[in-house]
Amino acid sequence: MVSSSPTSAPVRIVALGGLGEIGLNLMAIECAGRAIVIDCGVMFPDEPALGMGTYIPEMAWLERSHVAIEAVVLTHAHEDHIGALAHLLRRFNVPVYGTDITLAFVRRRLVEAEFDEAAELRTIVPRKIFEAGPFTVEPIRVTHSTPNSIALAIRTPAGIVVHSGDFKIDDAPVDGELFDRERFAELGVEGVAVLLSDSTNVERPGRSGSESSLKPILRELTSRARGPIFSVGIFLASASHPPSGRSLTRVWAPSGSARAPDGGKRAPRPGNGTASLFPSDVRRAVRGGVYRRQSA
Repeated sequence: MVSSSPTSAPVRIVALGGLGEIGLNLMAIECAGRAIVIDCGVMFPDEPALGMGTYIPEMAWLERSHVAIEAVVLTHAHEDHIGALAHLLRRFNVPVYGTDITLAFVRRRLVEAEFDEAAELRTIVPRKIFEAGPFTVEPIRVTHSTPNSIALAIRTPAGIVVHSGDFKIDDAPVDGELFDRERFAELGVEGVAVLLSDSTNVERPGRSGSESSLKPILRELTSRARGPIFSVGIFLASASHPPSGRSLTRVWAPSGSARAPDGGKRAPRPGNGTASLFPSDVRRAVRGGVYRRQSA
């Protein structure tokens, strides 16, 4: 709980998934019975006995607490942040805010989940503030392995809460959009009550490499290949990491490799011997169901 002044209502931060685990990201920030939800993702199980389905977060608290959910705000397009959104919207059909690329992935996920109701998807851009209930939310650009990822500066009655989303500070991102260090510095000077930060691999020394550093490696590997390249695994990555897909396009363009950036399936061009199987096809083949992880 964030401390507050005597004249303001307390602000509660409730993590319903995503802490101490990779996946199930879902957090509620509540004040005076009104809340926003940040992200709503799935987790892929490690146990073979559970098949190839996915876990979704336990959302019972949202119903039991009787809070009015004002909005869902998405930080980026990875499955562990958007994959369970259809399950949430079936219970609370509220506005969903995200960047253009994130919402493009959301639209496809909702179709795959056979979500038939009209979803209110609202596009946001970095540094453009919007209101959601008692909160003022400012998206801030961060760099990650998927483009148009954002952090959130949330102004609450108890002070500023910064939610970093997933990030790494990439000085040479494939899309050329740099991490907004300046805005974070300004918020630090202004004063932040709580920082909710990504900590994946924080215990490991060093720093993550740039996404663009993969291009020469991929170019070298593909130049050694003799015969056709069957790229199921790589295209699975490129669909949820569009900058990686863009790098692959640049690497393979001289060889005439077939590509289908819209996520569909395209036959190989005559003579080049390259075929691709894209995620939508693979998902239908391997995902057998949805598993709800019960809360402790």
